[in-house]
Amino acid sequence: MDVELLRPGTVPANPDTVLWFEFLLDPNLLERHFNKHNPDPSPENLIIKFLTTSLEPPEDPELHNINGIPGDPVNNTNLAPVNGHSRRQSLKILAIKICALWNFSLEQIESKLPICLQNTLLRELIGFTSPTHDSNTLIDIDLQNIPDEYMFSLSLFHRWVLRTLSNAIEFKQIRMNAIQGSLTENEELLSHLQSMSGRSEQFLKVLCTMNKPTGYIMVPTCQCFTALIEQNVDSHRHDFTVGYKLNFYEFLCQILLDLTAFQVFREDYVEAKSNISHCKRLFDCLPEGSVSPYCTVTQEEIHGYCEASGVDVSEKNTLELMLLDSINNDYRNVIGILQQDNLVNEIPMSARISLDLDVAASLATGKFSAARDLLFQIQTLNAIRQAPVISEYVAKLCSSKKGVDILVWALGPVLKNASDERKTKLQLFLLKLLDQCDEATVHSLYKHKEVSTLIKKKELTDILEKKNKDEDSAVQTGTLLDALWNSDRGQGTTGRSNDLLGVERKLISTYN
Repeated sequence: MDVELLRPGTVPANPDTVLWFEFLLDPNLLERHFNKHNPDPSPENLIIKFLTTSLEPPEDPELHNINGIPGDPVNNTNLAPVNGHSRRQSLKILAIKICALWNFSLEQIESKLPICLQNTLLRELIGFTSPTHDSNTLIDIDLQNIPDEYMFSLSLFHRWVLRTLSNAIEFKQIRMNAIQGSLTENEELLSHLQSMSGRSEQFLKVLCTMNKPTGYIMVPTCQCFTALIEQNVDSHRHDFTVGYKLNFYEFLCQILLDLTAFQVFREDYVEAKSNISHCKRLFDCLPEGSVSPYCTVTQEEIHGYCEASGVDVSEKNTLELMLLDSINNDYRNVIGILQQDNLVNEIPMSARISLDLDVAASLATGKFSAARDLLFQIQTLNAIRQAPVISEYVAKLCSSKKGVDILVWALGPVLKNASDERKTKLQLFLLKLLDQCDEATVHSLYKHKEVSTLIKKKELTDILEKKNKDEDSAVQTGTLLDALWNSDRGQGTTGRSNDLLGVERKLISTYN
């Protein structure tokens, strides 16, 4: 459809055509309109109309007519913005909502909108998601303490900067028209983007070193952006709690792929190799690859950039290798790697303990700055990983002929000069150990003074009584099961049900 048709009163409108100002009157019309097979006007035409209209200075500040036609009042005054500023804000919100229906796809934005309006749209998104409603602060931001929607909009803008510069040669070949603006305007914008490309690249690099304990980032959706109407002008707020939970690995994969593409364009193959390797490892951790509409990364794209950067695509992607790469890159995504390892127990515990010490030393000497609780997160994840280790040691202790002697040999030197606090920790360790050992091993250990000095006689008695009780319960349960089996085999149908019921009652009553 010709854009002129968006101006009411120019030509007779098709009955199915919706005039642009109608979206201001009915906040729910937008989604209904785009559910049509071939909506008229199209999404891109509406974004262009909304943004260009919002950027125009008001003809008459005192005129409250939202459709822009002087002397033509609107009946739906309860939905009309009360002044020019509110009207412009409403138009910008509508443009953002359409972009959200595109899932904030940069491919759609770049292919369907003029470059100047791309910049305007993404900056307005930053303004709406920023806690301070500031669309000009783009770089010097504490990423650890900003809301998800703000982080997403900033990442989208800086990705767009790098993508636009990578595709700049295409812009120079486009024949400019009235909507796209003059060649000079576009060149000025490209020159400005070029000057900030280094900061955009650095911003995205820092973002890729972050981790999310939740495992996801909340992405704004169309429903998050609420319409600005007369009743909520003073209390207007967007609700970002109803956003889409995007897997944080998918979020990072999209950023890393765009970073790689820019670095290949710039012929910085060392950085490109590092980023595409990181992207490949994260993508391989996704159980079904990229599944969300907000991540368009494919295995084929990753392999293509891997080949261009000299990365071996057949290299086995192990968590141990990922941890080494993370350490070499200022502990990038280290929390996510440890969380994954807690599920599969692949990284040796010695490497994880070494990581804990390295991070503590780096933070203490100032060689590395990180979130305040990064070290404790690592220590907590390590503690959870170590929890099953003692049961594995118990199995080895009981199966080894010299297991008890070796344990006592290891305890002896430690106990000689141990503080009371250290002895208490060793006591708790031995109590847990004895609780899981068999009775014979418990008696063998308690014969040695290194153990008997830490474990009281009463504690030993309690442990043995518990073991005997557990064994008696197991024997009784086994006997009842045998009785149930024998009664099932030895009796016919006559009288069988009553006997079975009696056995079942006994079995249930002994179940702990």
